[in-house]
Amino acid sequence: GSMTEASAAVIMGSPRREQVLDDLFLPPAAGGAGVSVVRVPIGASDFALEPPGAYSYRDSEAAPFDASRDEALLVPCLQAAKRRCPHLTLIGSPWSAPGWMKSSGSLVGGSLRPAMLPQYCRYLLQAVLFWQSHGLPLHAVTLQNEPFHGWAKYPCMTLDEGQQARLAALLSRLLRANGLATRVLGHDHNYSLVKRAEALLAAASPGDIDGTAWHAYQGRP
Repeated sequence: GSMTEASAAVIMGSPRREQVLDDLFLPPAAGGAGVSVVRVPIGASDFALEPPGAYSYRDSEAAPFDASRDEALLVPCLQAAKRRCPHLTLIGSPWSAPGWMKSSGSLVGGSLRPAMLPQYCRYLLQAVLFWQSHGLPLHAVTLQNEPFHGWAKYPCMTLDEGQQARLAALLSRLLRANGLATRVLGHDHNYSLVKRAEALLAAASPGDIDGTAWHAYQGRP
């Protein structure tokens, strides 16, 4: 499942919050659904709260990294989930780089500016460290949610196979240099685009990408 800002708000705002968390994250033997793998947006997704709307962890080049917005809902909700499921596996996924790093200058649309690749890698590293500092280590990060879908009216960004391969090379090395075991997953898009996943794996150097992530909106496994 996915834990977005909106879903965390629903859970944490429910008068039956503890029961909902038990139902979702306790193991079946204890009466729960046994959810044990959760996808977490890195910054805003299409399920950010309105208002205040879309956000990143660094909203301008001059601004410091700041993920405090996710401390209000996502962090406590996932910490509560982890208390019920100690082996909870978290996968972080960015819907967009910060707007100032992109060709569009916005969280919506556009692509990553090539010169921003090193800065974006450091941004993703800081996101991994943020979640880890709250006792919520990311088992993996995907390079980009739906990297071939860049025309939505919510945070999105295109990232072609070559860009993904270059990002994976820098990010995997940066994670290892900082002593992190977080894995790097590519593609993160539909089964119908399997040829593009194959092209990514062909473009990437061995060891830079640990696997691929998939969506079931179109195509079959």
